[in-house]
Amino acid sequence: MIEEKTFQKIYSKALNFVSDIPRTRKEVLDRLDRYVFKLTLDSEDKYELKLSVLTLLEEDGLINDERYVRDFINNFKLSSKPRSIRKIKYFLFKKGITSDLIERELSLLEGSVETGNIEKELNKAVSRYSGLEGYQLRSKLTSYLLRKGYDGDMVYNVVDTFLGVK
Repeated sequence: MIEEKTFQKIYSKALNFVSDIPRTRKEVLDRLDRYVFKLTLDSEDKYELKLSVLTLLEEDGLINDERYVRDFINNFKLSSKPRSIRKIKYFLFKKGITSDLIERELSLLEGSVETGNIEKELNKAVSRYSGLEGYQLRSKLTSYLLRKGYDGDMVYNVVDTFLGVK
């Protein structure tokens, strides 16, 4: 049986954790594991405590994975640092977001946003390879952008357009 005092202590720690910045369900669960690990409760009570704290946080609207993904993607669009869709997927997956939710939210994102990011990265990279021309320049630029995680077809189209090949 879980004491009210123990519940309030863990809940206040979790509340403090989610109050700073938006968190995903997985992040909060991982943090609750750290908080509950030190308690002298059996594993069933620990699980029940984590679940009840998590449920209460979700009911209060402090944890919402859909809102987290939507906000992250909106911040991505406004960010001055370009990122590929692949990097965004990896980051969100690492945060415990399901691939279905990631795909659904990213489908709302226009392809022109990623093309614009490729162009930003391309403009930065051109100065590095200023001594190269033709095939060597195209090869260096495309491999650089592909390493950044951008889609191959988009990279080739943008680089070819930039170099005047198309």
